[in-house]
Amino acid sequence: CSSDLASSRQGADDYTCSAAEILEVLTDHDATSELLKFVVNDEQLLLVTALCDANTKFEVEVAHALISIFQRVDGDPLRLLKSAIQRELSAIDSAIEVFRSNALSTKLVTAFSKLHGKIYLHEVLGPLILEINDQQVALEADPSRIDSRSDLASNIDRVTFYCERIIKAIESSVETCPLQLRRLCAYIYSSVYKRFPSYEHRVIGSFIILRFFNAAVVSPEQFGILKDPPTASVRRSLIIISKILQSISNGVEFGNKEPYMAVFNGFVTQNMDRMKTFFAQLSNIEDLDGSRIDRSSSAHRTYLQDMETLRKYIRENNLKIANSLKKVAAPGQADNPRMSAVLGSAASEGVNRSASDSNIAGRGHSSIRTRGISLYERYYDQIAQRALHELVQQAEETEGWLHVRDTQGVNIYKKKSAESSIHFMRGSGRCNFPPREVMSACFDSTVRKDWDPLLISCTSVEQILNHSIVYMQFRSPLERIVQNRDFVCLRTLHEQVPGRPDVLAITSKSIKREDVPKQKHFVRGHIETAGFLIKRIAGDPSACEVTYVVNIDPKGMVPSFIANIVGTKQPLCIDSIRSFLTKVHKAVDVTPSQRVTRSSVFLSSLPLPVPRAPTTHEPRPPAARGSRRRSVSSQI
Repeated sequence: CSSDLASSRQGADDYTCSAAEILEVLTDHDATSELLKFVVNDEQLLLVTALCDANTKFEVEVAHALISIFQRVDGDPLRLLKSAIQRELSAIDSAIEVFRSNALSTKLVTAFSKLHGKIYLHEVLGPLILEINDQQVALEADPSRIDSRSDLASNIDRVTFYCERIIKAIESSVETCPLQLRRLCAYIYSSVYKRFPSYEHRVIGSFIILRFFNAAVVSPEQFGILKDPPTASVRRSLIIISKILQSISNGVEFGNKEPYMAVFNGFVTQNMDRMKTFFAQLSNIEDLDGSRIDRSSSAHRTYLQDMETLRKYIRENNLKIANSLKKVAAPGQADNPRMSAVLGSAASEGVNRSASDSNIAGRGHSSIRTRGISLYERYYDQIAQRALHELVQQAEETEGWLHVRDTQGVNIYKKKSAESSIHFMRGSGRCNFPPREVMSACFDSTVRKDWDPLLISCTSVEQILNHSIVYMQFRSPLERIVQNRDFVCLRTLHEQVPGRPDVLAITSKSIKREDVPKQKHFVRGHIETAGFLIKRIAGDPSACEVTYVVNIDPKGMVPSFIANIVGTKQPLCIDSIRSFLTKVHKAVDVTPSQRVTRSSVFLSSLPLPVPRAPTTHEPRPPAARGSRRRSVSSQI
C-alpha cells in the first residue's frame, strides 16, 4: 500500500492521462496502483468527473473514500473539492440550488467537513446538546402538540434561550475552527461571489449551517456527540433549534409553510447580521498562519477499504463512466491505437447512433467493446447473472424460511429480508406439462394477461442478447385505495444454469432507464428479486417442478405489513399458469400422452425466445399508449 501511494504521487507534476488509459485500467481488476494514479494525479480529474456523471445520487461512502484517498496522497483534498464546486456552480442558474441536492459537491463537502470538523463540532455543540439530552428539555413550539398555553409560552422562551447560547458558541468559535474548513469556506465565498454576487453569505450558510452544524444538531448520535439516539421529545427540540438556525442563516423569516414558527421571526431578524459576520470572519483566511495543526479525526479506514469502495462503485456504474470518459476524450485521441482498442468507434462496430442515445446503461447501445462483448452488453449480463445467483440461492436454501400454507397445490413460504422490511416469498408446485412449455408461458408476455389478471400492459424497450428490458404496468389489487404500479426490469431466460443441467430459469430485476420516465397515475415499484426455477422431473418428461421466488417493494405509501400480506398470494401464480396451460391444451385437443410429441402445437403460438447476436439498428423506444403493435412477442 505504501509503495502504491508513493508511486502514485511520483511524477504527478508532469503527468497527464487520457480517457482511453483510464478505461483500460477499469477493465483490469489488479491495477490498483494504476487506478489510484488516474484518480489523484490527473490534473483534469477525468475519472472523478465521470464518477459524478455516472450517478445523480452520488453515494456517501464513495465521497468519503475519495476524500480519504486525496487526503492520504495529496495531503489535502481541496483540489478535488474545488473541481466539484466549480462543476456545480457552472451547472445551476440560481445560488439557492448550491448544496441543496445530492450532487457530487454536496456529498464531498459533507464528507470533508466530517473528516476535519468532528472534534470542532464536539467542542462547539457538545456541551449544549448533552445538556438538552440529559435534562430531557422540551422545546415544542407547535400549539397543536401542546396541552396548555402556559407550556407553549414557557417553551418559546426556552427555545430562544438555547438558540442564543448555540449562536454565541458558534460565532465565538472562529479561531478554533480547523484551517481546512476555513480554507474551504473562503473558496466557496469567493467562487459564489463571482458567480452570484450578494449570495455568498447564504451559500456559506448552506454549507456550514445546513450541512455541518445542523446535521450534528438533528442527528448528534451520528457524529458521536451522543452515544445513543435521543428520545422523540429531545429530537423534536433539536429540530426546532435547527429550523431557527437555518432561517437565520438563509436570511429569511418563517412564513405560511410553518405558521407556528412565526413567533420566532423577531429573534431570527435580530440575529441575521450576527450570522453574516460569522460567515465573513470564517471565510477570511488572509491573516492565518498556514502552519496550524490539522485536527482531523482519525477515521478507522484503510487505504484498501477506500480503494475497494471506489472499485465497487466503478463496477456498478462502469458503463456510464466509460461513456462519460469517451465524451471528454481529446480529438487527437481518436486515432490513438490505445484509444481505438478500448473505446472502439461507431464505424468499426457498425453502429451509428445519435448523441441522445449514447448514454451507456441508460439509453441504448454503446460502441465500447472489450474482449468480444461490449461493455453495454456485459453490464446487463452481469445484472442477469447476479439475479440468477440470488434466485437459485433463495429457491434452494432452507434456513430462515417459514411455512405459510399449502393451497391450490402450491407450498408457500416466507422469509425476512436483511435489506428491507419486505419479505421474500416462495412457492413451489408440480406442473404436469413439459418444462419448456411452462417456461414459454412464464416468459412470454403476450399471453401473460391470460394467467395474470393484474397485468395492464407489457412493452418491450430493448432486446440485448437473451435479455429483454421491459416496461410493465399492473393494476392494484386495492384499486380504489392504492395506486397502480409500474416496473422497468431486465428479464432473462436462462436455458443453462451453472451446475444444474436439469433446471431452466427466468429472472426479473428492476433497472433504471432514462428513456422510460415515470408515468402519471402510476407508482414506480422495485423488483429486488423475482423469477422461476423450472426443474425437470427424472423419468417424466411431461412434467416439472416449478419454484417461484419474489421480493418486490411496491414503494409509495403502502405499509410493509400490507405488502407482506399481499405478497403471500404472489406464489399462487404457479397455479394460474397451470390452469392456463390446461385450457390451452384442451383448446388444441392435446391429451396427456401427446404432450411431449405435440407440444410444438402450443410452442408455435408462443415462440420461445432464443439468444441472438446484438442488432446494429436503433433500439425501439417504448410503445406509445394505445398502440396495438405486439411489442412483446418473441422478443420477450
